[in-house]
Amino acid sequence: MSNLISSEFGEQQEAKESTEALWKDPERLTLSVRRHGKTDMQRGIPLRGVLESDAIKQVEEVARIWASHSPKGANISLYESPSFVVTGEREFPKPHPLKPQRASITASIYESAIFGELAPSRIGTSGMRESRRRIRDSRLGDLFEYTTHPENLPTFFQLRTEEYGNDLPRFWKDYIAGKLKPELEQALIDCGGSDSRGLAENFSSFILDMGPKIPSKEKEAKELTKQVIVAITHSEVLESFVHYLGRFSEEEKVSNIPNSLKDYKVAYNEGFDIHLDANNEAVIVFPKGERVEIKIDKFLKYLKSVRTT
Repeated sequence: MSNLISSEFGEQQEAKESTEALWKDPERLTLSVRRHGKTDMQRGIPLRGVLESDAIKQVEEVARIWASHSPKGANISLYESPSFVVTGEREFPKPHPLKPQRASITASIYESAIFGELAPSRIGTSGMRESRRRIRDSRLGDLFEYTTHPENLPTFFQLRTEEYGNDLPRFWKDYIAGKLKPELEQALIDCGGSDSRGLAENFSSFILDMGPKIPSKEKEAKELTKQVIVAITHSEVLESFVHYLGRFSEEEKVSNIPNSLKDYKVAYNEGFDIHLDANNEAVIVFPKGERVEIKIDKFLKYLKSVRTT
């Protein structure tokens, strides 16, 4: 028994040291992707969709811990989903203009923890005020980020309620697996919403574009600066990505997905880290130590070729 315990400890220590090496490797970009903080969906119109007061404290704590463990001297960038909480006519008789951005709120807390302050805001191309430091990328957006027909949203939510009632975990399980009933799937299409394969493709495209960008003169001098990105997104994005990693693994026989990642669920403020090199080789490390190695460009090509179901 003692030999078994010693062996397991040795493997854990080796994995820990390997992960630390990935974080320090300046030739790999590290993408630390997290789900936004918990939103308050029960309040009245003015505050619906903002982070709960306790959730703000939780985000502040995890952001503080992340910042304290970030590589010394690293160049850190912040990306966020631009997605609003869907609000208006589907919940209340009267539409209202407040559409809280839970990812932006979460990202601003990370920004403050990492840089000690928030950068001044500016008016973006959309006409809305945005951060000068944090970058919004629609590929981090939720299933309604690309909605083209918002007038069809009430039909989608009505059909979802009829099928699932308040059992949203069951809805999300079917959504991720691509097993929505045809009429609900069509209602999502009619809104211009994204299916789980589309979310996985968007996120994989984002990862690929974030790959290491090393100035040639720095490379020649071998004095590379570690590049780190914090990206704040949504549960359906991360869960869709991991779901299709599993399918890719099984169908293409290219990597092994640990059983613990089957039917993957991500809690508020949680996520995983992706360490990407210039050849698009990614090492994905999860909080409990699970690791998946994959070529992101090959995975993206796969996503473009598969059906949802």
